[in-house]
Amino acid sequence: LAAIAAAAAAVGAKVLFVDGGRPNASVVVEALQRQMEARFEIEATVVHKIDYGLHTNQPLPKEVFDNFTKEMDAAVIALGS
Repeated sequence: LAAIAAAAAAVGAKVLFVDGGRPNASVVVEALQRQMEARFEIEATVVHKIDYGLHTNQPLPKEVFDNFTKEMDAAVIALGS
């Protein structure tokens, strides 16, 4: 989290939160998003892999990933358990 916090230190930093689809991943994403929005005033974007028709072990399509890497300052990937 230290690296993410450093990237988000600039007010308005754009942070991507990816819900990997595993049980409890959405809980982790929501909790981190709320904390970082309150503490760092980030601009959050949340992606749920299921919205792309993907299963847990499937990666985001390359073009989707590439677009996010151009637009975001940091990312949090929640795998769940």
